[in-house]
Amino acid sequence: MPDGSDSHKINVISGIGEVARADWNALLAASDPARNPFPSHDFLNALEVSNCVGAKSGWLPRHLTLTDGADNLVG
Repeated sequence: MPDGSDSHKINVISGIGEVARADWNALLAASDPARNPFPSHDFLNALEVSNCVGAKSGWLPRHLTLTDGADNLVG
């Protein structure tokens, strides 16, 4: 029976800056060998800091992350 030590947590964050660039991009490198630029931390951050997304545009950033029991980013 699981003891809860392998619990994962889904988080909703409102800005990509809340996630370390290296952690975010490490997940992409593992899942996207073609290196699609659009889900990269740099691209998403550029959209947010340039106000291309935000209250004025009607596109509010909401990123979902998955962390393990030790708060390591796993998804």
